[in-house]
Amino acid sequence: MVQCSATDNCDPNPATSAVIVVTNHDVPQQNGPCVLRIDRYPVNCGDTIDIHLVAPPCPAKGPTSPHAPASPQSPASGFPVYTGEKVVLEVTATDRCGNTATDTYDPAQEPEPGCTDPLPDGTCCPAISEPTPPECKVPLCGPNFH
Repeated sequence: MVQCSATDNCDPNPATSAVIVVTNHDVPQQNGPCVLRIDRYPVNCGDTIDIHLVAPPCPAKGPTSPHAPASPQSPASGFPVYTGEKVVLEVTATDRCGNTATDTYDPAQEPEPGCTDPLPDGTCCPAISEPTPPECKVPLCGPNFH
């Protein structure tokens, strides 16, 4: 669930907005360059979403067709799905004095410790973990994989 909160001395209830930032790499040709693609999707605070992390592509294996980083809904859950090598929530808060601050949350780096917010069907979200990188004879795309 997209959770947004903020506190401020000037405003006890600042306005918040949220964006899902999805990072992927595309490989247009075998042994070609890794092309960074960052897509930003506005979401509402309180929305339930699915996040699917994928490993970066291997440039030596040939072209990768860009996969859609967002889909309208998952057939399993009925919630929007955001697919990427990295999927981050970015929340911006603006107080009535005009001050703005932005913070990010990466669920793969800071996973929820337990089920603090059950889904509507009573189940809990599974822990998010980074995928196993594929076998590749050259460095994978992206800074976190070698």
